[in-house]
Amino acid sequence: MEETFVSVIKYNCSVVHEEDDEFEVLRIEINDVKDNVKYDMVYQNIIVIIDFLMKYVNCYLDGDLGVVNIIGMEIKKPLAESVFEECILKSVPKDWRVVGKFKEDLLVSTKELKKKLIPCGLYDKKWECVYDIEKFYTQNRCHYFNEKAKEIMKRDLHSMIEVGTPYNPRNSLVESDEFLCCSISSNIPELIKLGENLISEMCDGPTENVNDLFKTYKGIFFNYGDFVAAYHQKLLETIPQQVALFYNNCKYLYRQLSEWDQMFETHDKLNEFCDDSSKAFYEVEEVGRVFFNSFVDEQKNQIEAILKQTNLQNKKTLDKLEDNTEKLLRQCLRQQELLKTVWSKVLSYPVYNETIGDIFSSMCTFLINALVKIEDIEAVVAENLIEIFKVVLNRGPKLFSDPNETSIYVPQWHKFNEVIFILGASLVDINDRWADGKGPLALHFKSYELKQLIRALFQNTDRRAAVLAKIHE
Repeated sequence: MEETFVSVIKYNCSVVHEEDDEFEVLRIEINDVKDNVKYDMVYQNIIVIIDFLMKYVNCYLDGDLGVVNIIGMEIKKPLAESVFEECILKSVPKDWRVVGKFKEDLLVSTKELKKKLIPCGLYDKKWECVYDIEKFYTQNRCHYFNEKAKEIMKRDLHSMIEVGTPYNPRNSLVESDEFLCCSISSNIPELIKLGENLISEMCDGPTENVNDLFKTYKGIFFNYGDFVAAYHQKLLETIPQQVALFYNNCKYLYRQLSEWDQMFETHDKLNEFCDDSSKAFYEVEEVGRVFFNSFVDEQKNQIEAILKQTNLQNKKTLDKLEDNTEKLLRQCLRQQELLKTVWSKVLSYPVYNETIGDIFSSMCTFLINALVKIEDIEAVVAENLIEIFKVVLNRGPKLFSDPNETSIYVPQWHKFNEVIFILGASLVDINDRWADGKGPLALHFKSYELKQLIRALFQNTDRRAAVLAKIHE
């Protein structure tokens, strides 16, 4: 019997009472399993079934207790729960403006059904939930916003669009609130639109719904970083484009959340929800930055691991270079060139150049630090180093949007150039460039670093001693 009710609850169907010469027949015709079942149609079908049972099945077994009453004791609760979950909740409107009329009609229909359910023992207290339909409307809306947000956030990050204000180098030193031109995932505007719809409902809808909707708002947007980072973790840890887009997404959302927060503070209905927890939106940007910085650090670690294969950092006497030294430096440059191919199209102008500058600077720093610690460098090796380092001089600036800005983003760039100069210079040239602590070498080298390079490159002569004597802090 329970299956009979299940059919009319779960499926869009018609219940028909037929008669023939021998039998009374109750036929259930399923019309379309895809259509959502309307509660009023279910009510009507339940009434037809109850009337049939009461007229043709309800024989009395014990006083006033009939068969239908016995059946009712077993199925009244699951019947009420099933109707409520499968029909009523799914029929609740998505527009709060018509919920009142929906509730009014629902109560009238439920009262009529109740008249049929009580005599046959099929009435359960679960039916009283229809009086709290506003609460279930809010639950439905919160569930919709949550599930829609998750569906949006699970989409691929690599589909992207360009947003923001074009970078103007003439304003590079001027502080601005503008969001500079970069790329974000194409699903971010859709997520923001969802947020606008949610906020609109908080502002315009019933006051009693705001608390649950505001919690939903915070749950979606304040946890964006953590949710996306967990769902797309493998791609964010390995694909440069993905982590750059995630970084931009978090920054862009942070900007939007800041604007919404300012609106909340001045809104008559929403300002009471602006407590400390409502300020947690800053964590969205933090998650993106942490992931991006971690990826950049990993790139620097990889480049350092490659450079260590040259063994320059382990040498006291450099009488011969490893055969693969030039190849290893080219490999490091190639890795950064691949990053440029991706990141220059995704990150904003300053962020890209600062980031690639940080990575390239770490490479220059490694080479400089390795050389200034070597105690003896053969002349032939110095010549070879000059030729190899020229590859870095040629290809390094091309990593940047404007090669002329290399020194802006690479603090060690001038020092690296000076190292190459020293490797091929004479003692006279070095002395002139030191210029009693006022020349270019003095700007970039500590006296002990320059002395160490001179000792490594030149034999111990009176001329070397004279030059060394002039170099001091």
